Amino acid sequence: MKRMASYCKYVEPYGPGILPAAQIIYPCMLVSAVLCHKADIWLFSMDLRDIVMLTRDYCEDTNRGNIPTIFLHSVLPNLLENPEFQNRRNPGRTIFMLDDEDDIEEKISCAFCPSRVVACNPCLEYIKSVVLPWFGKFEWTYSSMKELIADYESGDLDSFDVKLALGKAINDILEVALALLRHKLVSEFFRSNEEAQAQIVPHRLQDEIGADIQKIQLQNEEMFGHLNEEEKYNICVADRGARNLGFFGQTCIYCR
Repeated sequence: MKRMASYCKYVEPYGPGILPAAQIIYPCMLVSAVLCHKADIWLFSMDLRDIVMLTRDYCEDTNRGNIPTIFLHSVLPNLLENPEFQNRRNPGRTIFMLDDEDDIEEKISCAFCPSRVVACNPCLEYIKSVVLPWFGKFEWTYSSMKELIADYESGDLDSFDVKLALGKAINDILEVALALLRHKLVSEFFRSNEEAQAQIVPHRLQDEIGADIQKIQLQNEEMFGHLNEEEKYNICVADRGARNLGFFGQTCIYCR
């Protein structure tokens, strides 16, 4: 209990040293979720670092053989000014993968981005953590965050321009990411759905038959392409039903 309490933060009005039951049960639930899913690799945000440490301590104390590998990543800041006073259900606080172009432009235009202020600027953090690693440069041909911050602090780069370029960059990133996701989902759907596979097979057979017919016709043209029209006609009359001459129940390729 002492170790569990050391990972918990006191909540007003309880004060230091006094924790409600829910505050103690919550980290237990997170640790059990990691271990019960039996996944080998996990990805957590930095604000859950205490849970990662608690999971590792539990595995060492219980001599657990299969200890999961847990990676930590940084958390993007809230786009709103004074997020602690905002409704947590406000969708404007962050960017979601399924946001369309209009949603992203609206969220970025309403985002907190004070002129010449670099510290605690969520728009600059998005550029640093998302845009520059993805594209290698920013819309205004900035290849490093240091150059961008210098121009922003001096006033050469306006907050409006930053928001405009940031919205365009995020739209481009999500367009590629969603295209890859849709392709993967469609592929998995057709691989796992027998009904969908049954619809694909006839089309594949038709395409294969069409390709075989075209191949035979090309072979005939290579074999008899040097003949004149009279010689082709004589061959066709002599054996009009010959398959290797391209006759498929309609007209010989030389009688069209």
